[in-house]
Amino acid sequence: MKHRMKRVFLFLTVLTLVFLCIAPEAFAEKKNKSGETRIEQQAEEKEPAAKSTGKKTEKKAGKKAGGAGKTAAAESITISGESTVQKGKSVQLSAQVSPAGASQSVKWKSSNNKIATVNGKGVVKGKKAGTVTITATSADKKAKATFTLSVAGSQTKKITLKAPSKTMSLSQKTMQLTAQATPAEASQTFAWKSSNEKVATVDSNGVVTAVKAGKAKITASATDGSKKTASVQIKVVKTSGSTLDIYWVGNGDNESVRTQVEKAISDYVEPLIGAKVCFHIISWGEWNDKAIGALQGGEKMDLIFTADWEGYGIEARDGLLMPLDKLLNKYGKDIKKNLSKSFLEGAKVDNVLYAIPTNRELVTPQGVIVNKTAAKAIGWDVKEDDPSILSTEDLEKWMKKYKEKYPDKYPYLMDGNSGRWADEPWCTDFAGMAGNAVSMKMAKTKDGKADETVYSIFETEEQEEHIRLMYDWAQKGYIDPNNVGYFDYSSIFGSGDFLFFTQPLLGNNYKAEDMYKSYATADFEVTEITMQPKYAVTSNAGSSMFGIPVTSKDPEAAMKYLNLMHSDEKLVNLMLYGEEGVNYNKVSDREVTLTDQNWYSVHAGPWTVGDTKLQYVLEGEDPERQAKIQKYAKDAKETDSLGFRFVKDNVASEIAAVDMVVAEMALPLMLGQVNPDDRAQGVQALKEALQDAGINEIIAEVQKQYKEWKASK
Repeated sequence: MKHRMKRVFLFLTVLTLVFLCIAPEAFAEKKNKSGETRIEQQAEEKEPAAKSTGKKTEKKAGKKAGGAGKTAAAESITISGESTVQKGKSVQLSAQVSPAGASQSVKWKSSNNKIATVNGKGVVKGKKAGTVTITATSADKKAKATFTLSVAGSQTKKITLKAPSKTMSLSQKTMQLTAQATPAEASQTFAWKSSNEKVATVDSNGVVTAVKAGKAKITASATDGSKKTASVQIKVVKTSGSTLDIYWVGNGDNESVRTQVEKAISDYVEPLIGAKVCFHIISWGEWNDKAIGALQGGEKMDLIFTADWEGYGIEARDGLLMPLDKLLNKYGKDIKKNLSKSFLEGAKVDNVLYAIPTNRELVTPQGVIVNKTAAKAIGWDVKEDDPSILSTEDLEKWMKKYKEKYPDKYPYLMDGNSGRWADEPWCTDFAGMAGNAVSMKMAKTKDGKADETVYSIFETEEQEEHIRLMYDWAQKGYIDPNNVGYFDYSSIFGSGDFLFFTQPLLGNNYKAEDMYKSYATADFEVTEITMQPKYAVTSNAGSSMFGIPVTSKDPEAAMKYLNLMHSDEKLVNLMLYGEEGVNYNKVSDREVTLTDQNWYSVHAGPWTVGDTKLQYVLEGEDPERQAKIQKYAKDAKETDSLGFRFVKDNVASEIAAVDMVVAEMALPLMLGQVNPDDRAQGVQALKEALQDAGINEIIAEVQKQYKEWKASK
């Protein structure tokens, strides 16, 4: 019996030991009502074995660490899993609680169950397109983590990837790329990758960082399982360290604002052209001395503002500006694409291009601005470009009615300095002389041929007929007798006390609206009637340009900069307004307001800055204005003299004498203030005075130069 008891006791002891060795976890995982783990000591005794069993076993051991029957307090949670789920589909999220001895049990919650739900095991199901935040909270509520997840309404069909530039410099360091998935309800979460991280890296938000010179392909991939991607190759370049000196006419320099804008532009263009910029803003009054003087003196400059009325032809012929045809073909592809061929032809001197024109109004046909309110008062429901008005003579019947209704007012308003003729046949400012005294006819003849005769216009039958018409109107009280010389037409226009006002027009009723905004002091409506065909003429093509001086140290970069002025919206508006949020603020997609740090008023203005259709506008202006003005010129014809520029040197004294005769005698006749038959000041006296001043010598010189120019084309 005694031996039997010993054997039973020994058997039970062995059985107990075997049981404890084989299944300690069974005891360790049992928990009492308070959640405390029992048989913790056995787990600790087995811990050395866990070190050799790998990650999975370590996780078990971790549960039991923390000593004396208690689980460690949670400190942090890491959530992992797909960040995108399709509507109606599910994804599994997992949570890792730290430290290892903390309970791995978490409670899951969705911020919006209408977009996505999550169950107790971390399975998220997409309900409708949108973004939700999934939260995991530890069992002891000591730690919490969130995970942003997008629910896509449909899978991605296409990704559009945009880069501010495909070139960046090492000094630039970073550049933001943007990706857009279509359709719009597709997930907008992307995975980013660089093909060469030794050249450029990209982070999870699409920010590219330059590392060294070279090329790297940056790819944005959809994360919704569609496998759609989009890529852009980024070129990282070293910079040359050069600076473009840009001479620009303006209203007076503001050094603090200028240097700030220079830095912003330099930061943007240096990766694109390998050079920074430095503006030399010269006031109108000092332009000849400081800008042209520097140009003639051989000072280093890389770009300079120029225009026909400023001396462009002289600068080109004197060898101060660089021929641009080869540079344009190599570095100016966007200029050639976006700028009308008529502009480039019209900017040539002796058939060589020396400057790039601003893309602005190319055609400005003469016509009349009509006071619509006054027209209605006399029974005329006038329309824009009214088809009943085909010539200046057609205006008279309405002026007669206006004079009968308003006997103390004058219906035909003119600028006293020009005596504009609304349907004159002459090319505008053909030879750069007062009153356009020497010119060619603009339109072709009925058989389609150009009349390339050089005329002394005040000796032609057409001009005499118009002069006689103006005198007749003046006698009938249609023209103000004071309308001569520095006549203040603006106050009369502003009060609305007129019916017609002769002006060069822009189409789309813009000139009428501009005049009204500038001068109106009363309420009235305005419209326009165009009375000339649309022709591209030299004086319009060369009215605002930038040339590259022969003293430029980096003409290639200068042409690249000009090319950006005609293609890069960001640069155009940096030049025009400065930095957004510093010099201006946007109030809509294309409208801005200026801040106290105003750059806009420092330089000459929008008419000098690149492609004007890329420009933002001031609040309240028409954002499509410049695009419409450019479109207005699309069907314009070129005059046969487009690009011809008369050199005055050989007949300079004769031109001075003729200009004086025109000012003293021709202008009063054009304004109807002098009887055409007056022996001393009439038409015949004017013709004789022009002959005496040397008009024939001028015509002969113009004809000679024109023939040579034509032969060289």
